[in-house]
Amino acid sequence: MTDEEKSLMLQEYALCLTSARAVETPIWQVGAVIGFTSIGSIALLSTVIKVTSLEVLLIIGEVVLALSYVWFKMACRLWSIQHTEFLRATHIEKLTGAYSRQRYISRRDAKREFPKHLERAEVIQLPDELLRQVDSVGAYAIYGTRYYSKWLIALNAASWFLYIGYVAFSKNSSETLPLPFWLFPVLLLAGLIAIWLVDLCIRKAWSCHTLCSGK
Repeated sequence: MTDEEKSLMLQEYALCLTSARAVETPIWQVGAVIGFTSIGSIALLSTVIKVTSLEVLLIIGEVVLALSYVWFKMACRLWSIQHTEFLRATHIEKLTGAYSRQRYISRRDAKREFPKHLERAEVIQLPDELLRQVDSVGAYAIYGTRYYSKWLIALNAASWFLYIGYVAFSKNSSETLPLPFWLFPVLLLAGLIAIWLVDLCIRKAWSCHTLCSGK
């Protein structure tokens, strides 16, 4: 590899890392807004506006859960792009002989996840002296933002499930409801499943359209 080729690769390496880091900020900004909006809506509806209509609460809850679901799917796409950027950076490290951050992170991930089979990933190879130092470091967490982001949908669903269930139970003791009180929170979860099914059908239809267009 000539010096000019190496220089171009290092420029691409810097670009990959910059692009990958830029992904995180908008994901968590939007996620924070959705999370605060969800919890804030429950607080507002229960204390200030005091909405007691279960139908209205179901609609608002479904909208919040739909927003959370769309956010998660978009975030997964961005994280996939980020992972590809980091993967390319790791390959550039290997091609240029650099031992930089990506190789160290990959090594620690591999040792934590499958310590008996570290040879599975060539990109984590390091000189023996460096390996001993990297492997001797203590506790290390391998689960990242994508793993924990699933909790946003779960927490939103649980919050609205409990809130609607509480309102339905309270109304059931003072008036006759058109449905059993326990069925209202179940309808909320059924709506979330419906959102997933609609998304699945849209993705399948889009895939078929893409294949047909390719022909």
